[in-house]
Amino acid sequence: VCVCVCISQGSFSNAQQAGLEFASELCETHRKPLLPVHHMEAHALTPRMTHTVEFPFLVLLASGGHCLLLLAEDIGNYSLLGTTLDDAPGEAFDKAARFLNLEGGGAAVELHAQRVVNTFFLSTFLPRRKQS
Repeated sequence: VCVCVCISQGSFSNAQQAGLEFASELCETHRKPLLPVHHMEAHALTPRMTHTVEFPFLVLLASGGHCLLLLAEDIGNYSLLGTTLDDAPGEAFDKAARFLNLEGGGAAVELHAQRVVNTFFLSTFLPRRKQS
């Protein structure tokens, strides 16, 4: 039995620092080893916890701050196949929210999208398939 804590490369956020300190104290109190786990690697390997996924496999990590396409060859062995050049998906949603004057960022865009009843815009401006 050990205590796992998510870490990431580079500097720690306040939340990450607090989590690391808490995990360290927990280990010291209960005399258990500390196992640091890379934040993005934890996301990449999560499907293996609930499904039989053999290496190698493709991983698409798309979140607010990261968008990566990886080849997972083994635990700790990943090849970066592609990444965003500018905005990650979450950043794009946040920019859309600001453009639409919605409070709450990307979550507000999602909430408003779920309430759409008039699909005229989508049916008018999205390309249509030709009838054969």
